[in-house]
Amino acid sequence: MKKKDTSSLIRYVVQAGFFAFIAFVAIRHQIVRGGPGRSATVHAYCPFGAIESLYTRIVHGEFLWKIQYSSFVLLAAVIVISLIMGKGFCGWICPFGSLMEWLRLLGKKTLGIKKSFIPDSVEKKMRYLKYGVIFLILVPTYYTGRMVFEDYDPFVAFFHFGRNMSGDLMPAYIILAVVLVASLFSSRFWCRYFCPLGALLGLLNKISLFSIRRDSKTCKECWTCSKKCPVGVMLDEDNVIKSVECTACLECVNACTHVGTLKAKSWKFTHSSLRYAICLIATLFIIIGVTKAIGIWQSTGSSGEREYRGYGRGAYHIEEKESN
Repeated sequence: MKKKDTSSLIRYVVQAGFFAFIAFVAIRHQIVRGGPGRSATVHAYCPFGAIESLYTRIVHGEFLWKIQYSSFVLLAAVIVISLIMGKGFCGWICPFGSLMEWLRLLGKKTLGIKKSFIPDSVEKKMRYLKYGVIFLILVPTYYTGRMVFEDYDPFVAFFHFGRNMSGDLMPAYIILAVVLVASLFSSRFWCRYFCPLGALLGLLNKISLFSIRRDSKTCKECWTCSKKCPVGVMLDEDNVIKSVECTACLECVNACTHVGTLKAKSWKFTHSSLRYAICLIATLFIIIGVTKAIGIWQSTGSSGEREYRGYGRGAYHIEEKESN
């Protein structure tokens, strides 16, 4: 097996491992159900849930329904990772991002779809949509004290595996179907145009220690690297690439046929795929392990305080109640 194939395989294995874990959490929750001391929902493992619950937590001292301390721990871990190693969460860990990438590979291999159906001029403008999605999610959530996006979230719909399809999640299933089909034709369709967490983490890319470095002296300008990039970053634009779209997947580095021309670096440290995977996973698990050891981590049941659902006359607290 070629070295670049082995490097890509390392990332696929990491992606598959995290995808399998979240799928296990989701399936277990569907079987065991929620509630204190029982089974966690996928929300408890979603870093963006902490952002959604941040206002409620600060102002009211409560969590949004289904959000736990684990969401805040994971958000902190993802921020640390982003500042040191770029958007590694997006390129290596996020199960929905992995699904998008696998679907695009399927579209290429089985359907022969080589080029995205979205024109380049339109695609560049569509990248700004995800920042609007942040606004559409956070403003109503902070105003109502409810996760209003849950009923429209394709990530939630996918990991419900068909449950509640005719109920509250019907809009989410419709959006999911559109996203899945579009992902066959356009690489990381949800990630590039609509993912709110990816949008926020992309902004951290600008101040991250991580970057892709190109040596213009040895570069032959074949642009194999740019063609391989799953999010359309053009690596000929600069010698130090810190694009908000870069997911630190390292596929460009692995694809480069000129040894040493492209390097993934965090400050002065150069990453191979294996070294990057080890650092990424170690950072994540160390943070989770420390918070578990000091009693902060909690992904199921009551967080020791009442969980909060909504404001105003329709608001009520939930205590010792089963999670849907």
